[in-house]
Amino acid sequence: MKDIFRPRKGLAENVAFLSLFAAIDAVLALLMSFVPLSSLFVIVFLPGVSSFASFLAEKKYLPVYAVGASLLSVAFSFHDLGSALFYVVPAVLSGTLLGLFVSKGYDFGLAIFAAAFLNTGFAYLSLPISKALTGVDFVEFALVLLGISEKEGVYEIIPSFFFAYGAAASSLSAFFVSYLSKRFMGEERKESRVGELLSPGLSLLLAAIGLALSWASVLFSLLLFSMALLLAFMGAPSLFRKNPWWVFALLVVLEFGALFLFAYLVDGGIGLDSAAKLSLFLLPFSFLSLVSAALPYLGPGTKMGRGKK
Repeated sequence: MKDIFRPRKGLAENVAFLSLFAAIDAVLALLMSFVPLSSLFVIVFLPGVSSFASFLAEKKYLPVYAVGASLLSVAFSFHDLGSALFYVVPAVLSGTLLGLFVSKGYDFGLAIFAAAFLNTGFAYLSLPISKALTGVDFVEFALVLLGISEKEGVYEIIPSFFFAYGAAASSLSAFFVSYLSKRFMGEERKESRVGELLSPGLSLLLAAIGLALSWASVLFSLLLFSMALLLAFMGAPSLFRKNPWWVFALLVVLEFGALFLFAYLVDGGIGLDSAAKLSLFLLPFSFLSLVSAALPYLGPGTKMGRGKK
């Protein structure tokens, strides 16, 4: 079993290994094109297949794999070209990049965020192409199929849904690859101190921008909120690790303050406009996470009032 879960070396091993996984991608794409609604599940597993291949193969072969797997998947599901371009290609490309990020030891949260962001971008890039080739708008088709195309504001949450779905698939893939590397290769992931700063820092920045945009664009505000929420979750360990009780008391006070401010800002009623202001609740959390992660850089004994070791 361990012989399967090991890094590949040399041209012959890499070509054989990546060809096998490109074929698996193609079979999953073929399954998706024949089984109704299977795309909802296939695009969750596809990034895992690609990230696993990317994790174990030599990195110089990855561009060939990404292009080859995408083309092979499109060829296998050519009769349903729009779905292949909209679902399969973004999943293969984002999964390949996720495996690369994880294998290089990048921060876990940032790797998942980057893969989810790229998956969303690839999906949106494929929309006009698939529509031009097939005449089908896949977003409209999905909304009609679910019976919510006439719901007010439904199009405002589509980008956030794309990102959330990509984040879920990327998270499953990342944890799967990390587990296998530890289980069969004995490799422990090293904590990234830079990642501890970047995750809450980016969350704070995106939440602030999202809140500022909530009066101008609900769509972009909700998208930035979903991104900030993921990064806040990934940066949470820096806050919940070895901090004194008063830090959490301060967090509770600040969140209550955010609640009262939120109630004041949405005095006109609850709706998508008010949901766009949810970033307000992330500001205290991300700020304290960032401060908690940054203090150890100042020297020993600076961790939120913790004494010297």
